[in-house]
Amino acid sequence: MAAGGCQPRLPFDWKSVQAYLRLRYPHVQEVTAEQLLSWLNESTPIMLLDARSETEFKVSHIARAVWAETLNEAQQQLTPASPTARIVVYCSVGARSAHLANQLRLAGYPAVYNLRGGIFTWANDDRPLVVDGHETQLVHPYDQRWGVLLRRERWTPLPE
Repeated sequence: MAAGGCQPRLPFDWKSVQAYLRLRYPHVQEVTAEQLLSWLNESTPIMLLDARSETEFKVSHIARAVWAETLNEAQQQLTPASPTARIVVYCSVGARSAHLANQLRLAGYPAVYNLRGGIFTWANDDRPLVVDGHETQLVHPYDQRWGVLLRRERWTPLPE
């Protein structure tokens, strides 16, 4: 189960996941992949937090992202950030990151956003991913169930 008990009920599709997240986290602001790409090209400071597991992060992540799975880890990463920085949090589909974004919001960070659709939408739309400083096409699918939301050719093999 995802962090914070964030697990939508079947049917398991993008529409259901998005509806669940809006209901569960109504105060968390979302940003689309297109808007994030625009922000990354602006001069405004931005902190990009990957809320997936370290194993998932090591498979691939969005360039400039840092790994922060918990509120404590996120706050440690944000310490050097400008107070005006936008904070964008993402995970596989948006559930774990919505939970972390909500925690950050409640902790007093005013400009926190959840990436709608997470890294799966980012990858499904052929946006760039990196691992160890090199581009990659692969993403950790989390598990068989969540992985249905990621194009199959993007999957990295899951351990048996």
